[in-house]
Parts: sequence; C-alpha cells; structure tokens
Amino acid sequence: NATGSDYFQFVKTGGSNQKIFFPSNDLIFEGSSEHVRITSAGRVGIGLTNPVENLQISDTASNKPQIRLETSDGGNKRLDLYVDGNDNVGIGTSSPQNTLHVIKNAISGASYRTNAPLILENNSNTEIQILSANSSDGQLRFGDADANFRGAITYAHSDDSFTIATNG
Repeated sequence: NATGSDYFQFVKTGGSNQKIFFPSNDLIFEGSSEHVRITSAGRVGIGLTNPVENLQISDTASNKPQIRLETSDGGNKRLDLYVDGNDNVGIGTSSPQNTLHVIKNAISGASYRTNAPLILENNSNTEIQILSANSSDGQLRFGDADANFRGAITYAHSDDSFTIATNG
C-alpha cells in the first residue's frame, strides 16, 4: 500500500496487524507495536523507536535486556548475557549479584560479598586461568590511587618460579 510520497508499507492480510514500512528513510518492523527500527543512519533499535547507538536493545517489560548467542544446533554452545537495572552484567544468570557475575554450570550455594565486583561461580571446582607463552610471566597485579603497582603474584614460565612482590 502506498500511502504518501515518503511512506511505503507492506501489510499482512488476514487478521494480525503485522507490517513492514519505510517512513522518513527508516525501516520499521511492527506487530501490535513497533519491534525493530533500522534508521537511515544505520542504527538498529530493538524495543525502542529512537536508537542512539549502533545497536540498542530495550526491554521495558522485564527491565532485563537479554542477548542470546546460540549455535545452529541449539546445543550447549550458547551465551546468555543479562544486564539488570543496576548495570550489573550476568553471564549464565539472569540475576547478577554484582558488576560481573559468571555462572558456569549451576549456582554454588555460597553467599556473595557485596563489595566483590567479579563473581565466578560453579557448582563444582572453579578456577581462573592465566595463560602466557613459555618465555613469559603470568601475573596478578595490585594497585591503588597512588600507584598502579603496589604488589603482584607472578609465575615465571622460564624457570618455573613463583614470587609474591609487595611495596611496589
């Protein structure tokens, strides 16, 4: 249906109000309300009408925008990423308890420290790997407002040594 010089739409006949239309150089996919908009600037909005980023997703119904990346077999190779109303990010959990909360298999049952910005959780053994070349070091560094290096835990691959450094 052509409905004006700057407006063109395709309407599905036979009941439901689903349409694709092009007002003012934007591409809009609509059901009972607007679902997706691609602006003339190339920005994509899902769940909102005026995206200001290249890809912007809004979920006003649950206040938990979600992105799911999944393999074609629908198997266990997917990433569920959630952002709650406090800007906490959950990977593998829709209820992140802090800034970044990653759950591998299942909730461990352990309680969370409120000041820990990173939570890694598993219902069995949990580990963090630091991988580096045979001639390099793996290191955890500690710093503060006065100096970005106050201490470190270092593993040197070249001689299989392990050191703890303090006081910079």
